[in-house]
Amino acid sequence: MVYVDDRIICPLAIRFSQPHIRPDFKDGSHGDVDDTARGIAAIPNDSGEMPEYHFFLKPQFPAIEIVRWRPKVKDADGNFELDENGEPKLGRECWFTLDNRRLYCLQKAAMRFWPSTCAVEVLVLGGIWSSRVARKFQTSTNGKSVGIGHHFDLPDRIFDWREEGKQLQEKDPLPIEELKAKIAWIAGEEERKEESLFPTLPASIQAKADAMPATPDEAKAFWELANGVASAKSKGKGKGQKKGKGKGGGRGGGGGRGEWQGWE
Repeated sequence: MVYVDDRIICPLAIRFSQPHIRPDFKDGSHGDVDDTARGIAAIPNDSGEMPEYHFFLKPQFPAIEIVRWRPKVKDADGNFELDENGEPKLGRECWFTLDNRRLYCLQKAAMRFWPSTCAVEVLVLGGIWSSRVARKFQTSTNGKSVGIGHHFDLPDRIFDWREEGKQLQEKDPLPIEELKAKIAWIAGEEERKEESLFPTLPASIQAKADAMPATPDEAKAFWELANGVASAKSKGKGKGQKKGKGKGGGRGGGGGRGEWQGWE
């Protein structure tokens, strides 16, 4: 695999590769996924650049990796759907990630600002995919939703940002034409190829992101202060130092791609 330079994309335009995630991170030191989502900071886009994005998210974890992919279509029972020739059907080509828990956190953070649009820095992967990696694409919903819970077969809940959008629409409805335009914009974001995505944050936004605290506790406190919410006890406890492969110095993840420990 090849690591490609950072790109900017709306997290709602990225899909899950797995049908299920656990509600906490690997070693438990960073708290659960909902605590982490609440701790993601958002920087208002006052740069005059990239006006389609209203906020830029600054997570307290490494940038997620995404790839263009056409997964094999599965039915509700997890079986492959076949075409008229007996071959597995392929779903729509979209942006997917293997970092499913972190994507959940980013999408939950983005939905806090709905219908405003958010963006985040990601790492686009290119190159030849091994069969080992391909087997990790197990979604049966083409990545639209993910189950959350400790038991794979019986998740505590199902998350789909579209369903959250419907609930918000019922509580505080947008004009129907504005809602359709918002959904169409996200669909267009899904269709954008790597070369059409913005390569970097605006300089003024990057300066603000670099000045923000990087640890989970500090990032959560920063978000609470910036967004005027009551302080809550955080479960995050520091950063790991395990090095990842590929390019270093990624900007979207609290100090770079080397800090993987516990966010897997």
